[in-house]
Amino acid sequence: MFDRNAEHRQKTVAVAKAEPRYFVEILRIIEAASEHDTEKLRVFVKSLLDKLKDDGFEHAARQIDRTFNRSRARQLTPQSLTHPGEQAVRVPVDAETHVPLADLDFPTEADLDYEPDPNIHERLVEFLQVVQQRDKLLAAGLTAPTHLLLDGPPGVGKTITARYVAAKLKMPLLTARADSLVSSYLGSTSKNIRALFSAAASQDCILFLDELDAVGKARDDAHELGELKRVVIGLLQNIDSTSSRLILIAATNHQHLLDPAIWRRFPSHIRIGLPSQAFRLALFRRFLRGSLSESFEAFAQAAVGMSGAKIREIVTREQIQSVLHDEPLTTRGMMIALTLSGGSREPCPQTTGSLLRAIKQRNRAYFTNVRLANLLGLSRSEVSAHLRS
Repeated sequence: MFDRNAEHRQKTVAVAKAEPRYFVEILRIIEAASEHDTEKLRVFVKSLLDKLKDDGFEHAARQIDRTFNRSRARQLTPQSLTHPGEQAVRVPVDAETHVPLADLDFPTEADLDYEPDPNIHERLVEFLQVVQQRDKLLAAGLTAPTHLLLDGPPGVGKTITARYVAAKLKMPLLTARADSLVSSYLGSTSKNIRALFSAAASQDCILFLDELDAVGKARDDAHELGELKRVVIGLLQNIDSTSSRLILIAATNHQHLLDPAIWRRFPSHIRIGLPSQAFRLALFRRFLRGSLSESFEAFAQAAVGMSGAKIREIVTREQIQSVLHDEPLTTRGMMIALTLSGGSREPCPQTTGSLLRAIKQRNRAYFTNVRLANLLGLSRSEVSAHLRS
């Protein structure tokens, strides 16, 4: 008699042998997610991370870990969010719309991969020391300034810096944004700010005010209505009412728009500019993870004037194209992308000569004909001929 069970067992064994190494963990993660069992989900994700790390895929493990923690924070109830081993953190909501006034996140060790630019590292370390030893300072009769203002153009790493501080201090990050704080209802914006500060002050977390200029504009701005000026007054009053126990970080792209009184509430101020050559080199080292490492110095020179966000955008796009077309990353391709400054990507510039001239404009002293020949796989005579054309 035909044994259907035996046939099924044989097929199961055959499939199991052909399964990829991570199949079981992926299957269990899907099952736990469909059952909304967060504890099982956490365990199975950890098992997958352990296998990835054992196989040498450290970068992939960190990315999955970071994404998992962010997704978990977003999907839990907004009123009370928890992190394994930590107390619940309450997130206030708008009284009218019931929309959360902030995003709660739990920075992980992956956020410590960020290495602050040497130009700001010393100031950042100083701020961290004050926070970590504030009890000692207070006992000595000194103030412990735990308010930090970050300013600089978009994409230079203000949000990443706030996450880095939270990861260093091992504290959850409560991020308030203008689109959640500012309300169309008269007087509600000030109420939202008060609710936000009250919630942050009553628990162990870092309050991050992103886009501070949206609620802290100078009160002498003739274009602003009286309501927004009252918002600034409310913001100042809430900052003044906080104790040294509350760690407050704020960020702005438009420091010139801030009310002068806002500046006085932030004894610690760090201006984050475009990354230095050393920091650009560190960014390529981080984003490319060893691929094309012999060309990192050239990439950093070609990326002069770019923000960290722009560099990451260009590198990520090149990596995606590499995977989609089953082609390895090349120094030539990366140099073309960087030279085009992340604009509309063509297969290549119109001529090799125009590419060479564009690269030279980034740093004539560094990009000699010999170096250009090595970077683009040309002979020195070809480089000279193209530059003369």
